[in-house]
Amino acid sequence: MLEEIEGLQGKENREFAKSVLEAGLEANKQIVKNLIGDGSMSGELLEILKPIAESQIKKDIRIMIDTFRELGHQDSKI
Repeated sequence: MLEEIEGLQGKENREFAKSVLEAGLEANKQIVKNLIGDGSMSGELLEILKPIAESQIKKDIRIMIDTFRELGHQDSKI
């Protein structure tokens, strides 16, 4: 995806796409940190919460894909 961002036309489009990508990645990192917590979370609880985190990650990826589509990128390039 980073290579595709660099290929975008216009500085504003590149900066916008990078912001969307960075925000999604940061949100996903925060989800993982929250799930892991201070290390005392049991494996069972982590397994229960794992689908929730995966669902959020999928939503973030869909947002990024929609953003690239709005910027005019073809699905084969995303």
